[in-house]
Amino acid sequence: MVDEPGFRERKKQRTKRALVEAALRLFDEQGYEETTLDQIAAAADISRRTFFSYFPAKEDVLFLGMEERVEGVLRGIAGRRPEEAMVDVLVRAAEEVAGHAWGDDLAGALEPVELRLLLTVPALQARALYRLSLAEARIAEALRAAFPGELDPITAVAVVGAVVRAGTAAAMAALRNGEPGDQVRAATRRAVRIVGQGLRHTLGPRPEDRSAQVPSEDRSARGPSEGRPVRGPSEDRSARDPSEWRSAEDGSTEDGSVEGALGVRTEADADQGGRF
Repeated sequence: MVDEPGFRERKKQRTKRALVEAALRLFDEQGYEETTLDQIAAAADISRRTFFSYFPAKEDVLFLGMEERVEGVLRGIAGRRPEEAMVDVLVRAAEEVAGHAWGDDLAGALEPVELRLLLTVPALQARALYRLSLAEARIAEALRAAFPGELDPITAVAVVGAVVRAGTAAAMAALRNGEPGDQVRAATRRAVRIVGQGLRHTLGPRPEDRSAQVPSEDRSARGPSEGRPVRGPSEDRSARDPSEWRSAEDGSTEDGSVEGALGVRTEADADQGGRF
């Protein structure tokens, strides 16, 4: 049937929603550590085997929102426009994801519960850091693939880490303060933009943009004295007394100083209007 894939997808989404809602209810009622995977499966009216077809482990129920946000960033990078610089692509993708996150949907409803559990359950804190590191690595690889030859692995991870961690920290701060979804989204976008401005200043334009902005120098068009250090105004040796330039060739001047022979103006010369 033509509509069979749509029906199956809707059924999968309903089952996933039932799993997440059951898990959240049990976590609130009896605590995270006290809730077992079998209890979640039974509350959602599915088998233990079916649970593992949706989530690898119990804690992964809480990270549904993170996974969806990562996928959104990856889609944004894949859809880069030819004229977009690397930082602009990453910032745009992160802003687009932030604009749809922490709303009234299922993933958005998870955020307050996820935050509370992350702040109180050490095992989840370690799991969250691990998943965040994996997400940053995926995004960094996607960014390098979108800009071949422009990013080394360290720069890619540093850039992605700066944007992702700033957005995550801002969102958590807003959630911790009890801000509604629109304020959480605004805080996330603001943090991403701040980091983006710093990265643009630090990394500068793309190599092809730099070459377009700085034309190559035509040495043939330069004047005879351009590009060479100028110690002082030139002097007509023919206008000087022969004894003067002979003493200069010997490495001394009338006052016996080497500085004068080399054409270096001293402070005393400057005060007295002396010559080079």
